[in-house]
Amino acid sequence: MMGTPRLANQGQAYIVKQLADFASDKRVPTGLGAAMNGFAKALSEQDHRDVAAYLSSITAKPELSDLQALKGMGQKVGKAYEGKVLVTYGVMAKDHSAGAVPACQSCHQYNGRGAYPMFPMIGQQKYTYLVSQLHNWRANAQDLANGHYARTNDPEAMMRAVAKNLTDDDIINVATFLATAPQTSMGAPQVPEQK
Repeated sequence: MMGTPRLANQGQAYIVKQLADFASDKRVPTGLGAAMNGFAKALSEQDHRDVAAYLSSITAKPELSDLQALKGMGQKVGKAYEGKVLVTYGVMAKDHSAGAVPACQSCHQYNGRGAYPMFPMIGQQKYTYLVSQLHNWRANAQDLANGHYARTNDPEAMMRAVAKNLTDDDIINVATFLATAPQTSMGAPQVPEQK
């Protein structure tokens, strides 16, 4: 509910990069996340690798977001079936008021299960975290005035290019689907090992 990410089994290289970005102020979140910069700066590079190795080794079943509870608290939740379409197929520009959006799975793999070391797991990530990060990737002057920060630590500005074409409805629909998306399909019942 606090908007913090699920880090267990997230991928060692990705976590090391995020800690380095926090330590060097390449990634400077607002709110509760602002503490991450100080924490990361207090750790050595070896500590970053050790923390990442530990987090990527955790294989416990994730505690999925309770979307009904979020609705009950007044948070807007999207339509999972619409999010699944965007995650799986993306949208063509002529069919979308904001412009073309590539399929999330083209980088993050099936249902967002991750493609390490470059692309993190976004499937089964916390709903509020997904919503806030997509807003942060998309941030413009209006979003900054509303308390979002501009997240800019993506390689080759890939996520910023995608997020600029996401509508508010797209963001909540994608987050709704990904927050509880299964990692496997009936035809491929084993989740690939993440390192």
